[in-house]
Amino acid sequence: LAQHGVPHTVIADNAGGHLMRTGAVDVCITGADRVTRGGDVCNKIGTYLKALAAVDNGVPFFVAFPSSTIDWQIEDGADIPIEERGAEEVRYAEGLCEDGKRRKVLLT
Repeated sequence: LAQHGVPHTVIADNAGGHLMRTGAVDVCITGADRVTRGGDVCNKIGTYLKALAAVDNGVPFFVAFPSSTIDWQIEDGADIPIEERGAEEVRYAEGLCEDGKRRKVLLT
């Protein structure tokens, strides 16, 4: 969005519902991991709660995705396999430190 001059704000994942309820959100745009030929959308686990909050608060909700995301073999979203990830992805975070070195830290 920034590269195209679109005003936007990146927020903490779970702040969405609260900000929508207080009127601080104009529109909610998410990505998609897979879209069925019938139009059902599958994304990360938190996206469903954002969609519910948007509907509940009258905030327009859009999904942006490239056409390569469409799975023409699947009609119904219930048939999309849900990716289950290892516990390590929740227990650790990885990123660049102030010294420029990449480090992995234990969260839980």
